[in-house]
Amino acid sequence: MVRPGVVRAKGGGRAARRGAPRPARVPDLVAGAGRGAARDDGDTSRARLFSDRAYEAIRERIVTTELAPGRLLTEAELATQLGLGRMPVREALQRLVQDDLVVILPRKGSFVAPIRVEDLPKIFELRLALEGLASRLAAERMTAEELARLEALIADARGLSNGSAEHVRVDRAFHRAIAAATR
Repeated sequence: MVRPGVVRAKGGGRAARRGAPRPARVPDLVAGAGRGAARDDGDTSRARLFSDRAYEAIRERIVTTELAPGRLLTEAELATQLGLGRMPVREALQRLVQDDLVVILPRKGSFVAPIRVEDLPKIFELRLALEGLASRLAAERMTAEELARLEALIADARGLSNGSAEHVRVDRAFHRAIAAATR
């Protein structure tokens, strides 16, 4: 005999033979929450936060060529490096595909998208426009401490050979300092 509001276990397992009841939770079924689904806004926002963290970190590594064009991206490796689970990394990779920064090849894996020669003029034009705007905004908004930081970075860059690893590091820090001062 089945009691109202109780669902018997399916299959021929021990629970079914004993008739062990399993309560059916109508609110969960109606809301679509099932195994693995986020059950409240807190879980959903936390999952989104992890996915966003993975997206930003991987995107940064691609844009700075720390992850070189053509490099194989494994979810497990990225998850370990970022201290996150594989699901946020998988979601981040899907978003990066939409941004044309990652290419997924069936049965081969995910790869950093190659830089195409025909894209270079567009990239440089865009960068010139953005850097000009960022410089103007930073000049209007930066604090004395931020100005001192930029001057220190300029002093650090003097004497470094153009293109050396140290020069690239200082240049990147300089441009990030300008971007931070645009707030």
